[in-house]
Amino acid sequence: MNDGKSLTFFSHSVVLIVFLALCALGTWQTQRYIAKVEREAQIKVKQQQFRFSLKEVIEYQEDIRDLPTVASGKLELDKVFLLDNRQYDGQVGYEVIVPVNTNHGTILVNFGWIKAPELRSNIPNVELPIQVNDIEAMVTIPGMNRFVTETASNDGLFPKVIQEVDFARLSMFSDMKLLPFMLTLVETDVIFKRRWQPVVMPAVKHLGYAAQWFGLAIALLVIYWRLGAKRKRKTP
Repeated sequence: MNDGKSLTFFSHSVVLIVFLALCALGTWQTQRYIAKVEREAQIKVKQQQFRFSLKEVIEYQEDIRDLPTVASGKLELDKVFLLDNRQYDGQVGYEVIVPVNTNHGTILVNFGWIKAPELRSNIPNVELPIQVNDIEAMVTIPGMNRFVTETASNDGLFPKVIQEVDFARLSMFSDMKLLPFMLTLVETDVIFKRRWQPVVMPAVKHLGYAAQWFGLAIALLVIYWRLGAKRKRKTP
């Protein structure tokens, strides 16, 4: 009898834990949906605004991501970074990121995507201007991926292949104080492929994922209740 009660308590506990975990996942996706809807609304507002100067971006008191801007400056052509494993139309390549000296500090500028050479050991030759004037760009702050391990070392060799944009690390590699955001160019270009994309996943997908998690939680309870009712009917 005690063994039966212990088994029932254990099964109830397991189902409750799984149910709460599924609900937590559903809640998390719902929160992400709400945050993404707010972000998409902010992006639409920002896109309708005039282009900010770099000084105005630095002094902006709200979220600076996706602000349209223009900038001018001199490129540090001996400090080119190649962001690895970037795909474009099914092809693997690099995003070319270069520090640019402006009147308001040194900032990383993403010039766009280039195809990688066939041999992994080969570094692509990149044609870059010495100076840029009034370049149209979007302010971006690349996220950090905890599953990505940086393989570049501070050996002073450039172009340097990197796995992610870590401002502190790139400041150390380039021996320059970098502004804590990046400019991603949006104008069409012959050499570079440019594809600024503010939101990777639409908000509605998060809502779909939330519905799936909550649906699984409900299905778990229904199945467990039906199994329990079936066992009770069989018990003499």
